[in-house]
Amino acid sequence: MSTVSAAAEADAEADAAAVAKSNDSSAPNPTTTLTALDYVHPLFHTAVSVMGIGALALPFAASFLGFYVASVTIVIVCVTSYFTGIMMIQLQYTQPDNYIRSNGDTTFYARERTTYYSIGEAAFGEPWSNKYIAPFVACVYISSFIGSVIFVGQTLDSVQTTSSINERYFIVIAGVIIFITSSIPMELDGRSCVVSSIIGISSYLVFIVLLDYMCGEVISASNAEGAEGADVDYGRPLNYDGDARMSTLPFVVNIFNSVGIIATAYGGHSVLPEVHSSLRAELSNKQREQAMMVGFRISYVFIFVSYLVVMILGYAAFGSTVNGDLLLSVIDSNRFSYAIESAANWFTIFNVIAMTSLYNRCAWLSLDKRFLGDKYTERFAGRMIIRVSWCVVLTTVCVIMPFFSIFLGISGSIGFIPMTFIVPIVLHLKVNDNLGAREAMFWKVVAVFFALLAVMGTLSGFYLLVQAGIEGEMAF
Repeated sequence: MSTVSAAAEADAEADAAAVAKSNDSSAPNPTTTLTALDYVHPLFHTAVSVMGIGALALPFAASFLGFYVASVTIVIVCVTSYFTGIMMIQLQYTQPDNYIRSNGDTTFYARERTTYYSIGEAAFGEPWSNKYIAPFVACVYISSFIGSVIFVGQTLDSVQTTSSINERYFIVIAGVIIFITSSIPMELDGRSCVVSSIIGISSYLVFIVLLDYMCGEVISASNAEGAEGADVDYGRPLNYDGDARMSTLPFVVNIFNSVGIIATAYGGHSVLPEVHSSLRAELSNKQREQAMMVGFRISYVFIFVSYLVVMILGYAAFGSTVNGDLLLSVIDSNRFSYAIESAANWFTIFNVIAMTSLYNRCAWLSLDKRFLGDKYTERFAGRMIIRVSWCVVLTTVCVIMPFFSIFLGISGSIGFIPMTFIVPIVLHLKVNDNLGAREAMFWKVVAVFFALLAVMGTLSGFYLLVQAGIEGEMAF
């Protein structure tokens, strides 16, 4: 009995020492100072995790929501995702399971969590994280692959100078390209992430500048006196046959799908913990959080401005006739040289491939650990089977249902809305039980509001898929 008591006392002393050490680590380190690169690192990777092809569907969402409602929606989604991102950064260290009891009091101490899953596990336990976080993370990975393969395939189809090759063959080619780029290298290491991020952000900057320029030229040409097509249609979009205005039911359904599209555009919270934990190890917890906060805030200013400009220019240029992929509308306008169109297309493809490679490596790492165990690095054949199966199954789905904007809406509703707007609030309320009654109620209302949007967006997305099947657009 005395041995057990001594062991318990020793464990308590060890826990107390861990608390003291962790509390000390949150103080500024006198020997290590923050550098400009410490702020650029989270800024760069946060921007990369959010910015991408979601921007191309924002004018399409505006065609159903209308300019003013779409603008307000973007602002609301951006502000909400900003605050939930701040919550995720703060949740990186303070967790309710990291405590010892001293004189009946609960003392929390800082211990970094490196993944979204581990933050949920710390707050509610492993069963809760398995049930409420793992499925949404899987939806994010799956929908990211599907949306990217469809987009790359359709973009490759638009680049070809002849129409001899069917679009679905290009979708298969896109699946193969993304499989190869995601498999080199096999491991999810820091160097490959940096290379992918550099390619991704550089390509995004180039294609977004080209896209804004081309939309501006379309607007100028349309406004010119006597120009063909000077009257841009900003009314209710046409139906699928293009011979009449869309009826009420499909129009309302597309409104909810459009909200999912906007939510997808801001869906980068799934990798925020990984970005946070990748900061320099010699920095204290307080310094790491400070660098993350500054980088996150600056990146969101840039994200908001670039998204709003794309939405405004794209909608102004094409109105309610805009395609779910803005680039296709620009190309169909026949106002630009093949060189400019190809440059915009290829830089967009580079951005998508780079970002999808990161998501694929994260997904495959999770599958490797689950099905192959801790020694997964030694089982090359098993890992290749997982990767090939993943790409074959999901590429087949893309070939059958090549609907870019619909999948963006569905992925936003099922995966990105919960991971960006709902789960962070739930975790925040769990950890910070000392919030005022009004503040807690406010965040509960916000979480319920986005949960309702997620349900309606999901139902709307699947309705549109069924309608596409009825219209004979699926390849069964």
